Amino acid sequence: MQFNKSRKLFAYPTALTVICLLAITFAPLAADDDKPFRDPRRVYQTGDDGDGAYKRFSKASLVRRSSRWNILSDLGVYPRHIFDPYNQNVLKGDFPFLGNNNFLVFTNVLVPKTVFNNQEGAETAFNTDNVTSLELFKGATVFKPKDWSIKSSAKTIFNRGNGNDLEDIAFLELFGELKLFDVGSNFDFVSTRNGLQFFKTDFNGLIFQDFNLGYALFSELWKNQVQWNAAFVDRRVKENGQLTFDALGQQVAFGNWFWEDFLRPGFNSVTSFHYNRDRSIEGNELDVFYAGIASAGHWGRYVFSPAFYFAFGDDVDVASGEAKSVQAFLAGVEMEYPLDYLNYRAAAFFASGDNNPNDDVATGFASINENINLFGAGNSFIVGGNAFSKPNSFIASNQGPSAFENPGMLLLNAGLDIVFTPKLFFASNFNYAQFVNPESAINTNNTEIGMEVNGAINYRLFLNENLVFQAAINAFFPRPAGIDILESEQTVITSNLTLVTVF
Repeated sequence: MQFNKSRKLFAYPTALTVICLLAITFAPLAADDDKPFRDPRRVYQTGDDGDGAYKRFSKASLVRRSSRWNILSDLGVYPRHIFDPYNQNVLKGDFPFLGNNNFLVFTNVLVPKTVFNNQEGAETAFNTDNVTSLELFKGATVFKPKDWSIKSSAKTIFNRGNGNDLEDIAFLELFGELKLFDVGSNFDFVSTRNGLQFFKTDFNGLIFQDFNLGYALFSELWKNQVQWNAAFVDRRVKENGQLTFDALGQQVAFGNWFWEDFLRPGFNSVTSFHYNRDRSIEGNELDVFYAGIASAGHWGRYVFSPAFYFAFGDDVDVASGEAKSVQAFLAGVEMEYPLDYLNYRAAAFFASGDNNPNDDVATGFASINENINLFGAGNSFIVGGNAFSKPNSFIASNQGPSAFENPGMLLLNAGLDIVFTPKLFFASNFNYAQFVNPESAINTNNTEIGMEVNGAINYRLFLNENLVFQAAINAFFPRPAGIDILESEQTVITSNLTLVTVF
């Protein structure tokens, strides 16, 4: 359900995020370093002179506690405060809010972001996303999965600048989860989750990644070494990137099998099969299947992440009776070599293209709804800029149904990550992109798209992810195909300043 745009809607989430921001900022500063350490093995008593004295436990000093959850807080070892996410807090699921096994988890993520772009006509944009989540669940999850769970998340958008003034709020998640039964004696299980929820079918979001309405069955087996998922997604229309409850006319079904320690310890794999049934455009019927495998993990000292997917099916124009057979593939690999505080990376991805858009076979690879987290992701103009992904390939497009009459793409990457301190780290990328078959490209007959360099520096204020500042910059140097599409030879400079706050 999408709510009316009204300033009243923003009063509560805005006040809430300010409170959360103050809490995560000042909670670690509120600790009094002059207080003596309270040893849980001793009872702290105060003498007549006001000085603290420690006395060892004795049978006479033992006190019955009302709950095992209150032992440490009663001794003063871990103080509790409702606005403190660092110590035990009922809002963070550290102890039950009802009974002994019913927990509540409240999370608020506020991300204000300032975006700069030197392209003609572009203005500085100020974007703020706020996601507020509340989950109720039952189960001692340290030892076993949840018995049941109910979760709701709402996303608020407040954007200004660059001709995109927007205020909106909508559900991001709204689902119920239920454990159906246990499998064996090792807490393996089978559960179901139904409603608005997050789907990601491989490690890097190459084929399908989305928040949407769906029905899922999932399980863990063999002492959690294997996880499998089966789901049906009845996609909803999105307006301004926000979910509504209006049907899109597209259904996605998938099953996948995650196997940890596949072939050798530390190396994981996922085998998946997708079916995309798309009737979102009147008069067009798309039925395409995806079969593939992806892996990620350590192989000796290296981190090795290969992937291969094959798409096949039919794309039918009902009005003309024209039918095209879809036969396309995606192949890629990413390698990492960690060395002390340095991490060297290299990657190559190839999405097949269609060299003859007028025949009856479409060979340009297109994902269902991808959102890859590679090559700089949102900081990259090639991957996250939406300039070169229509017709679709395997980089983010979000511009309509999968189109298999596309030029394909070759994307090469080299990167370096540096951990300067536990608080400060840096990630950099060099990307090169070109079309495989420009015969199917729009607004160009050239092959080379261009190259770019980007870098992002992250600073964690409190050695955790509760308050993180990021500054990123990207420079894209267009080549002939990129110049044709952008209608400019100008180097495109984009940058952003982002603050991530998590309560």
